[in-house]
Amino acid sequence: MKIKQCSEKVSISPRTIRFYEEMGLIQAERAENGYREYTQEDVERLQQIKLLRDIGVSIEDMKQYFISGIPLQEVLLKQKNRLIAQKKDIQSLIEIIQDIEKQRVPLSTH
Repeated sequence: MKIKQCSEKVSISPRTIRFYEEMGLIQAERAENGYREYTQEDVERLQQIKLLRDIGVSIEDMKQYFISGIPLQEVLLKQKNRLIAQKKDIQSLIEIIQDIEKQRVPLSTH
């Protein structure tokens, strides 16, 4: 199938598909006329990539999974730990805002 059909099946733009190709996450075959040809396996890979991106997994971590063969559980654990750290950082920022709102932390005026 052509890139347009593939992008419609996966609900991502052709530009994004080309980007994933440039990053080495997917390799489409080329027809004699030079057009990219995608298989059902390519669609499935793109669906996996989309899901991993939706949960915030980096391109580099996806490369390690798809290309280097690092187990998916390791990639997921790494992302979960990142998200836990972000959650802690966000909670700290919320507490700072609450302190400011309660006037416990003076802000200098200029």
